[in-house]
Amino acid sequence: MRIGVYQPSQRSSLIDLLIELAEYYDTAQRATRSEVAAHLDDTVTAPNSPITLVTAEVSEGRIVGLAALMVMPSILEAVGPHRLQCNLKELFVTQLHRSTGVGSSLLRWSARFAIERG
Repeated sequence: MRIGVYQPSQRSSLIDLLIELAEYYDTAQRATRSEVAAHLDDTVTAPNSPITLVTAEVSEGRIVGLAALMVMPSILEAVGPHRLQCNLKELFVTQLHRSTGVGSSLLRWSARFAIERG
């Protein structure tokens, strides 16, 4: 399994995962695959997006988990090591890969990412 920042080559598999995530939440108004793709491209992974997507990819190239992280300035700390904070917006693992360590691996990677960014 490879954990790392989302790469454009993972787009199709990530769209599949995002559709499964929407089904997990049982959203009443589900987006089409093309709408999910447009949202991913135009908003979530746009150059000015505050979101960093971290993916868990298995050997066959399929994305089986994701973490969505946002690094934001602290409201209280103007300087020093706590001036930035990393928030976990979303953590999701496909049903078939739950309880296999995917979520834990995503969290460990995310913690290192947060420490590196202050």
